[in-house]
Amino acid sequence: MQPNRLSAPGEHAARARVETIFERIDEIGMDSLVDIVITPPDPDARAAMLDQVQRTATTCGRLALLDEALGTVRDALVSHMASRLPAGTYTIQVRRSARVEDRVAVQEAIEDAVLVAVVEDVLDPDVAQALAEPGRTLLGLPPLGRVPDERAGAADAATPQAWAPTEADWAAADHGPTVVEHGMQAIAGLGTMRTVVIVIVMLVGILGALTYAAIDSSPVVGLVISGLIAVAGFTMLWPRPRD
Repeated sequence: MQPNRLSAPGEHAARARVETIFERIDEIGMDSLVDIVITPPDPDARAAMLDQVQRTATTCGRLALLDEALGTVRDALVSHMASRLPAGTYTIQVRRSARVEDRVAVQEAIEDAVLVAVVEDVLDPDVAQALAEPGRTLLGLPPLGRVPDERAGAADAATPQAWAPTEADWAAADHGPTVVEHGMQAIAGLGTMRTVVIVIVMLVGILGALTYAAIDSSPVVGLVISGLIAVAGFTMLWPRPRD
């Protein structure tokens, strides 16, 4: 869609919004949409909202753009369906939705989203949301009035959570029995289990060394090995000084 040199106020922005929807349709492909089943809106309510869109487009001078956008999206959707089921082709296709009404509802939802995009900035917000949201949801577009903002996401990430430790908590944890070793995760029962394992290894090692010394008649060697094992075990069990 190319804008004319003479356009109504706001038409360039409206064309940009319409092009965003067209680009999204091209990205996801119609194959992922034509078999979706949605609940169609009340016909009378939809007709009233479409009438308001028509009157708004006429008032702001975008009626030609409205007709152009509707014709473009409608031709694209119809052409896609015709390419999937060409005339003279007799085949059986397994479809998640075989009802014509479902495909019509999907097409109308996408058309409504395009129509709202033309007059979104001047249309009643409640009407715009009610008419456009089904189609925008199908296309994976953000709700009207909510544009993804990376800065907002970064601000949310930087906001401390209620459960997160405060600076005072970290300072208190750096002293006394609750001291925190930064870079390490405290596992419940790890200290006790470590002590038990070291003591068992020490006892088994010393017993083995003494047994070897008795069998080999080398008491000195057994005592030396037992002493080394005991020294190594007590070294590992000895509490390390805190920084």
